[in-house]
Amino acid sequence: VIVRVPGYLPALRNNQYVALTGWLSRPATAQNPGGFNYRRYLTALRIFAEMSASQVEQIHVLSNRQTLFPLSGWLDAWRADLRRNLIADHPRNRQTDGYALIALLLGYRDPAIRPLARAFSRAGAAHLLALSGMHVVIIAAAIWLVLKFFIRRPRYRALATLIAVFIYMLMTPCGPPVVRAAIGTGLVLISWMLGRPVRALNILAITALI
Repeated sequence: VIVRVPGYLPALRNNQYVALTGWLSRPATAQNPGGFNYRRYLTALRIFAEMSASQVEQIHVLSNRQTLFPLSGWLDAWRADLRRNLIADHPRNRQTDGYALIALLLGYRDPAIRPLARAFSRAGAAHLLALSGMHVVIIAAAIWLVLKFFIRRPRYRALATLIAVFIYMLMTPCGPPVVRAAIGTGLVLISWMLGRPVRALNILAITALI
């Protein structure tokens, strides 16, 4: 079953028990001959029905226990709280800015930013809404430059930057581009910490293997 709820809703996870008040229906088929058959598409994903709610308050998490992957459950809850706080920092009439900030900084998408995404697409800048490895490199460089004013020794500065990059990676959905960039950046910082020369080809090979 695919669940459709308007507004903000943290991602549901394995082993959760939820109560949902809504309407159960079969997915729509193609409206015109040759059109996209959404029901067939969902059936291929083993999704045979959809439930729709008119308000986010109509879904309640009854049990949040994670029996198989407790660390994964904790990360999901932490990410959901982080996104919720970023949205709450904006007034209600400017919450779309909060969703845009989450998309630009953390790589999470939400239906609320669809008009903004269309505007970016018309401007030819839709790639800015896609989190890539360049984000990780820019953030790592910014952290390194800021820490220059507080930590003089490069080894300690590299350690602090490494921790910050790892935390940022966990804040995101951990897509392959972000993980690759975080591993590569981390290997560069570890080389500096150990006083070893940075071998770009070796780092690229290790990153690819991981």
